[in-house]
Amino acid sequence: MKREQQKKLRELKNTLPKIIQSEIKKYKLKKKDFMVWVQKKELFFDLMIYICERDGRCYCASTERLKPMWLDDLLWDILEMPENKSEPVSLRAIGAFTVYGSEIYESETELLNWELEELRQCVVQYMEHFYQNTQLCEIGTFYEYMCKTLYHQELRRGLTYIHDGEYEKAIEYLSICDKGNLCNKGIWVNDAMRDYCKNRINIR
Repeated sequence: MKREQQKKLRELKNTLPKIIQSEIKKYKLKKKDFMVWVQKKELFFDLMIYICERDGRCYCASTERLKPMWLDDLLWDILEMPENKSEPVSLRAIGAFTVYGSEIYESETELLNWELEELRQCVVQYMEHFYQNTQLCEIGTFYEYMCKTLYHQELRRGLTYIHDGEYEKAIEYLSICDKGNLCNKGIWVNDAMRDYCKNRINIR
């Protein structure tokens, strides 16, 4: 990457948060760190907009995610972290012990001239698309895209089975999974989900 491109890339990355902060006001969205988010009743939406350089080209990209509020609530119950439910809602967008929602939209746009106006136009388009999805998407969208992304797929599927009372199905599914990638007080999440299911079956 040429020195001039490096300078422009730094400027784009430094300016991006300011553009995002300006645009979210139009849609009454919220921002925490690098994530834009909004809660619509029992659904939680978040949006990440970022800039990357690849093979000497500059891109602005976005990822939209959706999850029901009960997804994190159930995770926190199973990992014995119920106090997280009383934390600010923004925790569901940036917290380490949260579930990565279903990816419902991804896009990438090349910034041909590495200019701020290109970036602003790109952010405007991404924000408008995200806002429209927050108005149109329902819980069925979460289920439709639940297995699109491998990251946290085990969590999304396992917790959904548990939420729906399908404990035997959850145990069967988790039997082919490892311990998972979240651990609290020495308890790995997939082990905790299996134990939770067995306890629920025993008290039926």
